Amino acid sequence: LEPRKKLTLQAIHYMTQRDIRKFDRIRELLTMHEELKKAKKDFENPI
Repeated sequence: LEPRKKLTLQAIHYMTQRDIRKFDRIRELLTMHEELKKAKKDFENPI
């Protein structure tokens, strides 16, 4: 048996493109994730 592959952002976009609420929520979560990654990086490496 082949292990499951990870979902890509393109696949998630395709699956939620017709459901605006889900699409907007996913976009919001991805934006927050990027902001958290940036804040964590800035916190760990102060200038």
